[in-house]
Formats: sequence, structure tokens, C-alpha cells
Amino acid sequence: MTPVVTGVATDPYATVAVTQPGTVPGTASVDVTAEDGTVSTTTIEFVTEADLGVESTVRTQCTGRTATLVVRAVNTGGTVLDVAVTTPLGTKTFRDVAPGKSASQTFSARAQTLAAGTVTVTATREGGATSTQQIAYQPATC
Repeated sequence: MTPVVTGVATDPYATVAVTQPGTVPGTASVDVTAEDGTVSTTTIEFVTEADLGVESTVRTQCTGRTATLVVRAVNTGGTVLDVAVTTPLGTKTFRDVAPGKSASQTFSARAQTLAAGTVTVTATREGGATSTQQIAYQPATC
């Protein structure tokens, strides 16, 4: 579905011209021309979650007789991201993960077993655009 942008001038002598994004990802612009000819432009960028470029993996393993959960997120996009990892065993936030770099965290179950579950990886770039992934993992018995 392609978004539709509208603009309404609060000044009766101003005019509004809107350029639609056409597709997502895409950019729309709203030009407001005042009575004296002054133009003010607002740009709106539409993105999809996949545009952030994060590849995440989750695996269970045994460290001695303790079950652990290993989460890794790779920034495959072109901008710096903050990455938050939420698991049943804890949460970890990584700030300023550069393009091509990864963030990894091992969470300990502090027990010999770990039930199957889901990890949430949320990436956020400057400006607030976010991408959220839900990744299931297998149980472990050590």
C-alpha cells in the first residue's frame, strides 16, 4: 500500500503543493508558498523495516553444564543503528553499531535446561525508524 500525503495551509493566501512518494521506500515533499512567494518545504521519508538492514541469528548451546543463548545481530545496512536484544533471560542494548559491524551477547540460563522460546531484536536508526525481528530458538539440555 502506498501512502498518500496531504497538506492544508492555515493561511488563506498560501498555496500547498504535495509530491507523493510513489512507492515505499520513497520520499514525499510538501511545498507551502506564502503570499510573498516564500517557499517552505517539508520532506517526509517512508521506509520499510527491511531497509534498516539487520540480520540476526540465535542459537542455544551448552557452556559446561549450563544452557546459554547466543544472539548476534549484524548491521548490513548503510547507517549506524542502535540494537536492542530482548530474551527471557535478559535484555542488552548496543549503541552505535556501525555498518558491517555486529553486536553479540550470550545469556546464561543459570541452569542445565533452557526451554524453547523467542528473542526480539529491535534496530533503531537516527530519526526513530525501527525494525523488529522475532526469532524462535530451540530448547537446550546440558
